[in-house]
Amino acid sequence: LYLIGQAVATSRPPPNVGREFGYVISGDPDFGSDSSLGFVAGAPLRILDLRPRSAAMANKASGYGYENTTHYPTCSLTFCNIGNIHAVKESSQRLIAACTSPAASDVNFAPLVEDSKWLSHVRLILNASWRCAAIVHFRRLPVLLHCSHGWDRTSQVSALAQLLLDPFYRTFDGFRHLIEKDWLGFGHPFQTRCCHGEGRGERNEDQCAPIFLLFLDCAWQLVAQHPTAFEFNGRYLSVVARHIASCRFGTFLFNCERERATSRVAERTDSLWEKLEELRPVLSNPFYGCRHLGTGGEAGAGAGDGGGVLLPPLPSLLRRVTLWGDHHLRWSPKACFPEIPEALWPFAGCGRPDNGGGADGSVHVDSTLAGDLDELYGMDDENEALIRSVACGTAGGMRRGSGGDDGGEPVEGSGGTSDESYEVVEREALNGDADVHERLRTALAEVEALKKEVARMKRP
Repeated sequence: LYLIGQAVATSRPPPNVGREFGYVISGDPDFGSDSSLGFVAGAPLRILDLRPRSAAMANKASGYGYENTTHYPTCSLTFCNIGNIHAVKESSQRLIAACTSPAASDVNFAPLVEDSKWLSHVRLILNASWRCAAIVHFRRLPVLLHCSHGWDRTSQVSALAQLLLDPFYRTFDGFRHLIEKDWLGFGHPFQTRCCHGEGRGERNEDQCAPIFLLFLDCAWQLVAQHPTAFEFNGRYLSVVARHIASCRFGTFLFNCERERATSRVAERTDSLWEKLEELRPVLSNPFYGCRHLGTGGEAGAGAGDGGGVLLPPLPSLLRRVTLWGDHHLRWSPKACFPEIPEALWPFAGCGRPDNGGGADGSVHVDSTLAGDLDELYGMDDENEALIRSVACGTAGGMRRGSGGDDGGEPVEGSGGTSDESYEVVEREALNGDADVHERLRTALAEVEALKKEVARMKRP
C-alpha cells in the first residue's frame, strides 16, 4: 500500500475545479463534480486499485481481493486497469520483435508497435498517475494506491504522481531519491524481475518482466513532452535503462535493502548515481527553466519555469505518447536515426559517396555503436558528432541506402579493425586544420582509456 497525501502538494491554493475546467484538463465532463472518478461527497480518502476489476475479482476468489466500500463508507474505490507482469512481459517481447526484426515492414511499423500493447501500458500508467496527482492537487485529499503486491504497479504510479506534483523530483538529486525511495526502498524485486546473473535454466521465467523499464518509458514521455520542466534530458533515462541489467553497478542488484546490506553492495560495487554525476554535463537539459520555451503544461504555475505542479490536459498527455526510439530502436538492424550531414563525413571516416555511401550519397550510422564507448556516453547523440564518428569507425557499422525495407547492407571496407578505423580518421584529419586534428586525438585517447577500463573490469 502506498499513501500519497497532502504533504507532496504545493502550498498554493488550487484553482476552483468546476465542470468546465475539469473537462478541459481531464477530458472527463464529470471531473468537476462530486461524482467524478467514483467520488463520494465528503469522502476523506480515495483508493486507487491499479489492477483491472476482473483481476481483483480473481484474487478475491483465491482468498485475497479488494476493499469492500460498504465497510468503508467514507472512502471511494476506483480500478485503473493496469496490466500485470505477464501482460507487460508479453508486450515487451512483441515490441522487441518489431524493433529488431529485419523482416519487419517499415510501412506498417507503427501498427506493429501499437499491436504490441506496450504503449497502451504506458498510457494506462500515465492516466492513473495523472488522476492520482489531480486528486491530491485539486481536491487536497490523500490517495491510497495498491495492486496485488505493492512493488510493481504501485511503485510505477506513485513515483510518476510525485514527478507530476513535486518539481524536486524532476532534478538530478530528486530523481535519484525518488528511485531509491519508491523502488529500492519499497522492495521492488529487481533480481526476480531482471534475473541478474541467472541462466535460462536457473531463472524463474514466469516472474521476469521489465517493470522498471516501463516506468522509465513513462518518465521519458514526460521529459519529451515538457522539455523545460526537467533538469535532466532523455539520455539520462537511457543510461539508467541500459544499466538495469548490465550488472556493471550494484545499484539495482538483489531484491531488497536487506539483501543489499547483507551482501555489502555499497562497499563492493560502484554506484550508478556516482557515474551519472560524472556525466552530468552531457546529461543536463539546456532548456531547463527557460520560461520563453514553456509548453503551458503546468497547472497553477508559470509554464516552463521548471517548477510547480506538472498537470497538462490529460488528453494531451495521453495522445502524444510515442515510441521511445532512443532506447527501443537502439539495436535495430535498420537505419532508424538521422543521416550524418555531408560536412561531417571526413570526421566519420565515411569517405565520399563512391567509397561506401548510398546511391543518393547518404550515409547512415549503425545504431549498434561500440559498447565500451556507449558505457561512457550512455546513448548515441547527433550532437556528439565527433564521438559518434569514432564509435562508428570502431564498430564498422556504416550502412548505405535510405533505410528502406531491406535495411541496407554493411558497407564494404568501412569496418575492419579499430586500428584501421583510427588510421582512416587520422588521415582525414591531417587534411584539415590543427584544431580538428587535436580534437580527434583527444577523442581517440578517450576511447583507448575506455577500452582499458573495460578490459580491467573483465579481469577476475
